[in-house]
Amino acid sequence: MGATDPQGEGGPKPKMPTAADVAKIPTLVRDHAVQMSKQAALTREVRKVWYAIRDRFIAGRDVLDSEISAATGSLWDHERALAAAAEVHREHLAENERLQPDQRWSPKALYTWVALTQAAQKQQ
Repeated sequence: MGATDPQGEGGPKPKMPTAADVAKIPTLVRDHAVQMSKQAALTREVRKVWYAIRDRFIAGRDVLDSEISAATGSLWDHERALAAAAEVHREHLAENERLQPDQRWSPKALYTWVALTQAAQKQQ
């Protein structure tokens, strides 16, 4: 976690969207975005395990076939879950685009709210 932003990547710290901006985003969309973000983080961790096994194999160290199979299966399961979550998110974005401009919620506000909300939860 960086000092300047919740993602730890440097750059200016994003400003929290206004309460009105967040209220405009349907609860279902906000909840799904948080879950999708958590799924993405979990998938990254599973991918790291898979890469570690791959690197051991490339280095010529012993790797059991069962380790490779389990790690690959787990990675694929997580990737499929993330792809399904992303499909639902794309549907939410498409639904938003079909609304009248004054009724639309801001995807930027959603992403900023999710990042800041998760950063705050990590600090607790």
